[in-house]
Amino acid sequence: MSRCLAVSGRARAGGHCRLLPCLLLVVLCLSGQQSVIAQQSDRIRVVESIWGFDGRVVRGEFQPLSLLLDNLSGESIEGRLQLKQFRGFVRETGVVLEQDIFLGPRSRRWVQFYPYCGSNSENWEVVLQLEDEALSLQELAPPTLVSDINAMSDQKRVRRVGVILDPPETLTRQPTSIKHLDESVFPPYSSAMHGLHALYLDRVPQWDQPQEQALLTWLQCGGNLFLLRDANGQQLKFSGDLTPLNEPFEEFRVGHGRVSRLDLQREGLSNGMVNEVLEIDRTPAESDEEDTSSQAVQNRTPVDLHGDGDIVEGLLREVRPQHNAALLALLSLVYIAALYPGCWWLSRSPQGQFPRTHLAVLGIVVSFALLFMYLGHRGYQETAVLRSLVVARHVDGTKWECLNYGHLFVTSSGDYVVSDVERQTLFAGPDTGGLLLATARSGQQAEFRSTIPPFSSALYLSRYQGQFADWGLAVTQAAAVDGRLSQLRLTAGEQFPWGDVVSAWILEGDEITGLSVNPETRELQLLSQRTGIHQFFRKLDNYWSMGFGGPGMVGGLNGTTAEEEELSEQERQVYRLIRRAIATGGVFQDRDIDNEGRDIVLIVVVGTPPVPGQQVDPELESRGLTVFARPLAADELQ
Repeated sequence: MSRCLAVSGRARAGGHCRLLPCLLLVVLCLSGQQSVIAQQSDRIRVVESIWGFDGRVVRGEFQPLSLLLDNLSGESIEGRLQLKQFRGFVRETGVVLEQDIFLGPRSRRWVQFYPYCGSNSENWEVVLQLEDEALSLQELAPPTLVSDINAMSDQKRVRRVGVILDPPETLTRQPTSIKHLDESVFPPYSSAMHGLHALYLDRVPQWDQPQEQALLTWLQCGGNLFLLRDANGQQLKFSGDLTPLNEPFEEFRVGHGRVSRLDLQREGLSNGMVNEVLEIDRTPAESDEEDTSSQAVQNRTPVDLHGDGDIVEGLLREVRPQHNAALLALLSLVYIAALYPGCWWLSRSPQGQFPRTHLAVLGIVVSFALLFMYLGHRGYQETAVLRSLVVARHVDGTKWECLNYGHLFVTSSGDYVVSDVERQTLFAGPDTGGLLLATARSGQQAEFRSTIPPFSSALYLSRYQGQFADWGLAVTQAAAVDGRLSQLRLTAGEQFPWGDVVSAWILEGDEITGLSVNPETRELQLLSQRTGIHQFFRKLDNYWSMGFGGPGMVGGLNGTTAEEEELSEQERQVYRLIRRAIATGGVFQDRDIDNEGRDIVLIVVVGTPPVPGQQVDPELESRGLTVFARPLAADELQ
């Protein structure tokens, strides 16, 4: 309170000059923005830019942005290429992505960034930082989203991302039934391919090993690959890392993905065949449209599985200080009363001499300033901590594809670095609405670097392939009634995190069922209560799907049923991470789940410090949750 009074006093003393600092700040901001825009380059340009795989991006995923750079000069160019995110015309948001580049004289090359696409409301700018200047190469409009994120949208049909690969510098685009992608811009990181639903090949791509491994990992994660006959009518023959694609069957699985051989060439790929794979029909049944009651409308409101704004907000809430608001309000009233009428009464009394009254005012201001500073200060019971929430989806064996929400809170200012080497990690940052001085590099030498003030925090996101211990998982009993699991018993070995399990679930199509966990017998057994995932995630909602939090009617974290059960913040984060674990490149909302040929997925929530192998400052304490999602193959359940 005393601090506010001092500021207002200086403002009055300044008189008509008080607007000068504000005007100078506006001029500086606008001039800085104009200087970036004005420094256009005639030495280098961006010839072509491609968002995602077909010009669209999937919300809540790392997506490739491919840029074809052209060096127009006769000299080589070496510098640092940056991708910046802007909201409006002035304010820079998010983490600046950067990479080192080199272009020979009068040469062209493709480069790729892998930004995290949280929404489509931000503009982007490509900047080249040279030794003595910064060049603005291109401004990019917000990319188009694959699926409308508006829960009340009347979008009836959604076309998922699917492309057919073309040889480099192909002039004709056949067939017209599907989007095309130059095989030379296929990303070398599987972590950037989570928006791709289907891929069509009619030739063996001329790739380096990282691109071959990326394709195979994407397939093992659940991708859909279609192999056509080549230009000579022959079946494709692969070598190297792609040898598993040489199976002679019309349909077979590679990991959790599907490979289908089509007895036709690319010219025979019709609209109907492509639409059957890529399109989602969201048209509601006539009986559902006729029911306009509030409960029916609420039940029809879709759950956005890719949304993670509430996950980020939950991380931010964990470091907000919990001050005693009632005590601070009471002291504020006492402070005001002490100044007036307290000091006024003292000045009117016979003993209220001039110096005594002013000394009383000074004493009250200083005393309450110290008191407010003590009650509202940061630092008590606060330590530097790295909080990580990880969604891990099984790839093969001990390999998992991981999405990490990292929150770095520090008590002293400085430059903080989170690095990850030799794992092809992608780093980015969400737009939290505040100023964040941070840069990120992706690849084999990935790092997130941020300048953080004292008692402040920085949020970052990363995707990587993690190695976890082999659980030794086995199905000892399985039975089904009317096509749905009625009994399921699983066993696991010593490497399973028995002592740290928070909860366990079985996802079957659009229904989820709790599992009992018994560390003594090392068994997980299916419980009887089955819940639709739409109703399951209503636990997080208080007003339809606005995500404000509140009561609901779903299964509790232990798999039991609870009505109007309030969730703690950790329990809410568990539900959010389970929701995020269900999302794929082909499933954006709960109504997109196809119950035909559905996968059965084991979901295990573990409360242990995650992100093995990630290097952080040793002074940071690590905490976290990990949600493992492991699909169970049909042969495992037989």
